Amino acid sequence: MRKISGLLFRVADTEGLATWYQNVLGMTIKKEGDKHLCKYDSQDLQLILEKSGKAATSQSGMSVYWKIGIGLPDVDLGRDKIMAKNTIISEAAQFMEIGYLCHL
Repeated sequence: MRKISGLLFRVADTEGLATWYQNVLGMTIKKEGDKHLCKYDSQDLQLILEKSGKAATSQSGMSVYWKIGIGLPDVDLGRDKIMAKNTIISEAAQFMEIGYLCHL
């Protein structure tokens, strides 16, 4: 059976983002050429960061862009742990009947 083994994101700052995934979310980082492979040791799925060649842009909360979600059994605890790593994150709030979430 085929399965998804990775997600590729083209980003302006692969090194900075890989460092964030390592320091804040505890992922292991492996550099292969111009790519950074981010994963948890116990998982097969990896996040692949590839240099986009474009400068980073500022996004507002109303911008249309892909959002990446992390599913957690306790959003408040996850938020507290991420904030403890000096990352700005919004208050958690209920979004209609879809979910309880916060934004980085």
